[in-house]
Amino acid sequence: DAARKQKEVAIAAEENAKDTEMKAKESEKKAIEDEEKAKAAEAKAVESFKVAKKAEGAAVEAENVAEKGAQRAKTAEDEAAEKEKLAKISEAEAQEEARNSEEATAEAKAAEKDYAAAEKAFEAALNEQLKMEEEAKRALQDLLDEEQKLADEKARLKAVSEDQSVGQVKRGKAAHELAQLNAEDPNGLIVAKVRQEAAIRKQKKATQIAAEKRETAKRAKLPFTKKREAAEKAEIAAKEAAEEAVAARKAAEESLKEAKARRAEADKQHKAAVKARTEAENKRKKAEDVKEKAEASRAKAEASRKTAVTARENAEAAAKKAEKERKDAIKKEEIAVKAREDADASYAKSEADRTRAEQEFQQAGAALEEAKKKNENSNLGMIWFIERELIEAKKWMTPTQQRRLESATPADLAKGVTEASSLFKQII
Repeated sequence: DAARKQKEVAIAAEENAKDTEMKAKESEKKAIEDEEKAKAAEAKAVESFKVAKKAEGAAVEAENVAEKGAQRAKTAEDEAAEKEKLAKISEAEAQEEARNSEEATAEAKAAEKDYAAAEKAFEAALNEQLKMEEEAKRALQDLLDEEQKLADEKARLKAVSEDQSVGQVKRGKAAHELAQLNAEDPNGLIVAKVRQEAAIRKQKKATQIAAEKRETAKRAKLPFTKKREAAEKAEIAAKEAAEEAVAARKAAEESLKEAKARRAEADKQHKAAVKARTEAENKRKKAEDVKEKAEASRAKAEASRKTAVTARENAEAAAKKAEKERKDAIKKEEIAVKAREDADASYAKSEADRTRAEQEFQQAGAALEEAKKKNENSNLGMIWFIERELIEAKKWMTPTQQRRLESATPADLAKGVTEASSLFKQII
C-alpha cells in the first residue's frame, strides 16, 4: 500500500512537473520572441540614432558653412558699400575735372582765333603749292608723251628703212626722215620742255612762299596748339574718367544691391541651417532616448529570457526527477508486490508446514503416551529419548503454536492415533 501510494504521488508529481515544464517552455518561447523584438527595436533605434547623429553633423556643418557665407556676404556688402562711396567721390571729382577741362578747352580755342588767319594763309599757300605741283606733273607728263611719240616715230622709220621687202625709195625716204628727227627736236618736244621748266620754276617759288607762310603759321600756332591739345586730351580724359566713374558708381551700386541680396539670402540660409541643426539635434536626442529605452527593453527581455530558460531548465530537471521517482516508485511497487506475493506464498507454505508440524507433534505426543501405556516395563530408554526430543521441539515452538497445542481437543489428538501407533511401532 505504501509503495502504491508512493507511485501515485510520483505520477501526480510527474504530471505537475510536465505541466510546469510546458508552461516554462511557453514562457521561454515568449521571452525569446520578446527578446528578438527588443533586439530588432534596439537595432532600429541604433540605426535611427546613427542617421540622426549623421544628419545633425551635416546640419552643423551646413550651419557653419552658412554662417561663413553670411560673414563673407556681409564683408562683400561692406566692401561694395565702400566701393560705391569711393565711386561716387571719383564720379564727382571726374565731373569737376571735366568741367575744368571744358573751360581750359574754351580758353585754348579763344587763344587760337589769332592762329586761324595764319592757318588760313598756310592752307592757301599749301593749296597753291599743290596746284603748282599738279601743273609740274602735267608738264612732265606732256614731255614724256612727246618723247614717247618721238621714240615711236623713230622706231617706225628705222623699221621701214631696214625692211628689205619695201621699195628702195620708201626705205630711203624713211632713212632721211629718221636723220632729220635725230638732228633736231620736234616743236612738241621743245614746247614741252619749255613748259616743264616754267612749271618747275613756278613750283619752286610757290613752294618757297608756302613754306615760309607755313613756318610763320607754325611758330604762331605752336603754343596755342599744345595748349588746346592738352586741354582737349584733358577734356577727353576727364569725360572718360567721368564716364568710367559713373559706370563704376553704377557697377558699385549694382554690386552693393547684389551683395545685399546675397547677404539676405545668406542670412536666410543661415537661419534655415540653424533651424535644421536644431531640428536635427532634437531628432538625435529623441533617437538617443529611443535607443536607450530600446536597450533597456532588450536588457529586460534578455533577463526575462534568461529567467525563463532557468525556469524551463529547472522544470525539465524537476520533470526528469519526477519521472525517475515515478519509475523508481513503479519499480518499488513491483518489487513490493512480488515481495508480498512471495511473502503470501511463504506464509501459506509456513502455515501448512506449521499445521502439519503441530499435527505431527500432537500425534507424536499421543503416540508416546500410548506407547508408555503399552510398554511400561520395556523400551524405556527409547521412550525417554523420544520424550526428550518432543520436549526440546516444544521449546522451539512459538507461543501461538504452544497455545494451539495446549488447546487441542481429544478429537484432534485421537485423529492421528493410528498413524502415531504405526510410527511408534516402527520406532520400537
